Amino acid sequence: MRYFVFVFTVICIFLVLSVNQEGIVKSWSQENNEIDPSEIPDEKPEGMSEEDWWQLKAKKPLPYDKGPSTIEITNYTKEMQDTYTKVYTPKCSKCHTIARAINAPYALPDEWMSYIKKMMKKPGSGINPKAAKSIYKFCVYDSEIRKKDLIAKKLAEKKQAVNK
Repeated sequence: MRYFVFVFTVICIFLVLSVNQEGIVKSWSQENNEIDPSEIPDEKPEGMSEEDWWQLKAKKPLPYDKGPSTIEITNYTKEMQDTYTKVYTPKCSKCHTIARAINAPYALPDEWMSYIKKMMKKPGSGINPKAAKSIYKFCVYDSEIRKKDLIAKKLAEKKQAVNK
């Protein structure tokens, strides 16, 4: 029994030391929005949960993170305003910046459907089917208002691809 306790202790110490050497221990146990992106490894560290890994990966900055972090919704319908404040913003900022969701290069309904389904599968996203439906409706509505040019461009590209 003593031998087992000794071996277990040695293994635990080794794991803690190896994690500290990689400099990522702080990001496992606490939400830290100021993580240096160079500290985020490309591969999931051994012993890290899937949920922690996805949340850590989501902190790697993307170009979309640098855009606006709010949407002017005063002219949106009451339903869409409520969805923005009560569902879209809290759910879509849980794992990454809200700017990433706002500035994502998606505009067409099928793009939003695919992307939201992908986000639902992320551990810890908290996006259930009801929230996903609300987020989808908001994204399509918002795109029709803010991303008219992008919608026209993407539809023209689709039409051109079909005519080839």
